Amino acid sequence: MKIEEIFEKIGRRINPDENEKKEQERIAKSIIDYIQKRVEAKVLLVGSSARDTGLKGDRDLDLFVIFKKNNELNEIVEKTRKALPKGKWIMHYAEHPYFKSKVEGFEVEVIPCFEVIKGEKIKSAVDRTPLHMKYLQEKLTAKQRRDVKVLKKLLKTAGIYGAESEIGGFSGLVCEQLILNYRSLENLLENAKDWSPPVIIDLEKHYQKEEAIRKFESQFILVDAIDFNRNAGASVTKTSLYKIITLANAFLENPSLQFFEKTKNIKKQKANLNTITIKFKKPDVVEDILHPQLKKTEKFLKNQLEKDFQILDSDSFYDDENAFIVFILNELQTKNFRKITGPPAGKWNEVKKFISKHKPFRKYIEEDKIVIFEERKIEKAADLIKKQLKTSGVGSFLRKNISEAKITEKKEKEIEKFLAKTDFWL
Repeated sequence: MKIEEIFEKIGRRINPDENEKKEQERIAKSIIDYIQKRVEAKVLLVGSSARDTGLKGDRDLDLFVIFKKNNELNEIVEKTRKALPKGKWIMHYAEHPYFKSKVEGFEVEVIPCFEVIKGEKIKSAVDRTPLHMKYLQEKLTAKQRRDVKVLKKLLKTAGIYGAESEIGGFSGLVCEQLILNYRSLENLLENAKDWSPPVIIDLEKHYQKEEAIRKFESQFILVDAIDFNRNAGASVTKTSLYKIITLANAFLENPSLQFFEKTKNIKKQKANLNTITIKFKKPDVVEDILHPQLKKTEKFLKNQLEKDFQILDSDSFYDDENAFIVFILNELQTKNFRKITGPPAGKWNEVKKFISKHKPFRKYIEEDKIVIFEERKIEKAADLIKKQLKTSGVGSFLRKNISEAKITEKKEKEIEKFLAKTDFWL
């Protein structure tokens, strides 16, 4: 099947139908009208649903409440809070406070911001978003909108769509600017397959290559078309960047619909991997706090374990009820001996001090160093984790719940996705 035929078929499959679009418009309009009557500000639907670059089944609505710049941030946040429709609205913090709620099955975000014009200094982190809306609405052609959707689907299937820290991938805004820059998805993939980081994409041609590298110091630089002092691709990790490079190569070598389909035939893990799972009740904190706290704790525990164990892989995640930290190890308990390399043999006082600190049963010189064998108490990795969970290295918002965590070597069903992790196109 030809590449354009694949894109056309996928495009039809993932395009929201008219009923879905009308439902989005109805709910967005009802919330906009409600807020608009209660604030002296303009309320605008932005994002993929407004630009027709969203995927079928995406039930996200982003509404911006745009205030004049003579207000202060705390004032516009409070005015927006008071103007919200009835319901359970939770305040979140990313770079900027915003409100989130579920309305008739839609995830709705209401974000207060300040009115700015292009080129003007922004007052808050999100002020440029309405300008992105206008810029992309005017620039994207109908076919490019389709290509944006197909790109999003491709990246979603590969697990690298989204700027969230747990993904570190390509945001919807980045996808749209990439398609604009390369004019089509096929052209983007043809270029991406040959990317050699650092990758610099500058739609409006603000910088020379070396100048952009010095300014942004990143492996992936997408100079924001609206704010040229911002790297719109800052969320893209090195891993995600190399994934899209290999993905582009694999797809162009053998174009197929399978690149857009969740692989159902991933072989079950045959290797008898040693795992330890820490499972505990998910703390009642917003995701903006929970995810960094989990990653901080995972990193701390990994550093402690690596003193005695070889960690092959680790991850942390959560569902509606529980949070998880998982490790794959070569061994689940320490060996009864360890080899320790000491100071240079020529430094006699340091040699004596080193030997006196240990209880070696075997000590000798290897090249220019003192080496000893030391007997040690056999310790299970699970026991070491239990001790470390009581220390200050654990994220403060997790400490209460994680103190009652279940620590098991059994392969809980919740970690099956982690164990089956694979980049299917390789």
